[in-house]
Amino acid sequence: MTSSTLHLKYTCGICGLYCRDNFNLGAHIRTHTGEKPFKCSICGKGFAKKSNMKPKPVKVYLLILRPLLP
Repeated sequence: MTSSTLHLKYTCGICGLYCRDNFNLGAHIRTHTGEKPFKCSICGKGFAKKSNMKPKPVKVYLLILRPLLP
């Protein structure tokens, strides 16, 4: 551990990356596992981070939903 990593107390057991908190470590570990727990309620696409779940343009949702409408 170097002086720049002394304040980083959480370590990834897979690659050894140091993180400041358990929240960031959990998000990082999903890069190894491929887990995508955050799902779009309209199209079902999964995301590893909730912050990556940005709204899509309405046009995209209309293309998805149009075949489902009567």
